[in-house]
Amino acid sequence: MYIVWIFDFANEVVNLLKTIGVLLSMSDEFMGQTFLTFGNSLPDLFNNTANARRKPQPGEEHPGPMSTSACFGGPLVTMLLGFGIASLLGTLKVGDELQLSHSGVHILLYVTVALSLTSSLVFIACNIDGVIPT
Repeated sequence: MYIVWIFDFANEVVNLLKTIGVLLSMSDEFMGQTFLTFGNSLPDLFNNTANARRKPQPGEEHPGPMSTSACFGGPLVTMLLGFGIASLLGTLKVGDELQLSHSGVHILLYVTVALSLTSSLVFIACNIDGVIPT
């Protein structure tokens, strides 16, 4: 029964985003790849930040590196599995190569994600080496 509630709630969130996208004249791809993914990653951000700030118990290693890895690993695995499984099913359904179309919105989103990940990687590397004081 809980699965039905979760399914209905998720559908309502997607329908709400579609409605907002129509009202603001934004594409479904843009709404999904910005607002929906942001809302999906927000709980992970809070959880990983709290875990990184937690003081380790005696005899326990500091959880900071694990939390940093989880910040990158969780969304990466979700993206790779989601896109990979969807592409596999699409290829099996079509029976030939799956043709992907790229628009200006897609390229803007790819560049934004690449810049965000690169800046995060540089910031974390500088912070580990002590370049940026905390």
